Amino acid sequence: MVKLWKYLRIGLICGWRVLFEYLTWILPTSRHPDRTPLSVRYAKARSLIVFVLRHLVIDFKIDNLELLQAKEPTLFIGNHLSMVDALILIALSPRPVAFVSKIEARKIIVVGRLITCIDGVFLDREDPFQAVKAFRKVANNMKTEGVSYCVFPEGTRQRDPYSGKLLEFRSGSFKIAHMAKCPMVTFALFGTMHIFSKSPVRGHLIQIKGLTRYEAEEIAAKKTVELGDITSEEIAAQLPQLIAFDQENESQKPRHKAQKWWKALPKGE
Repeated sequence: MVKLWKYLRIGLICGWRVLFEYLTWILPTSRHPDRTPLSVRYAKARSLIVFVLRHLVIDFKIDNLELLQAKEPTLFIGNHLSMVDALILIALSPRPVAFVSKIEARKIIVVGRLITCIDGVFLDREDPFQAVKAFRKVANNMKTEGVSYCVFPEGTRQRDPYSGKLLEFRSGSFKIAHMAKCPMVTFALFGTMHIFSKSPVRGHLIQIKGLTRYEAEEIAAKKTVELGDITSEEIAAQLPQLIAFDQENESQKPRHKAQKWWKALPKGE
């Protein structure tokens, strides 16, 4: 019941704007995205995402923000806990960041269209030929459009985040970095699973930490399996600290008032 109320609340507060933007630009733009510059599409999508995140009553603890705001096409690799994960990265980055999503997301109203609007790519995990085609499309977009991409190599959300473990990384995700010959940045996040959880408490803290930037030359020298192992171990090593801080913060009563983090966000380029 608590979870249903959270969805209902955000629907009542943000639904009018989401519906308005869906009808006025998301739907028509998704049909012919090439007719509108990516910078314009991304700015509109980012504005809508920040608006929704503001009303989710969350706060941020961000480390190494400069790594998450790449100035050139970059492949972002992180752990996956919630459908909100990708939105966080978009909100923080003034330059276009799209993401590789499972093909099922294409059928979700608004979400599927919005992903298309920002040059997101859908991946069929059961079809290896389609997957290779999708990776090539991502690499081409990075080279021609200058867009960065976020990939969650676990392939699905970790349902037991407090275990401190990651699901097995799918090494195929790292073919993008090889194809695009681009840098790669790893990050670890925690707390997004609270937003639509059954917890009645509002004001959750989202932690996100930029970890390491790998240059294209370093990536080219390693196989995709090696890259999967290295990044998986690196992200997993951060989880105990993030979990401990999360548990300490969640136990605080009353919860501190969320800061107006959106006012500090850099404007689009």
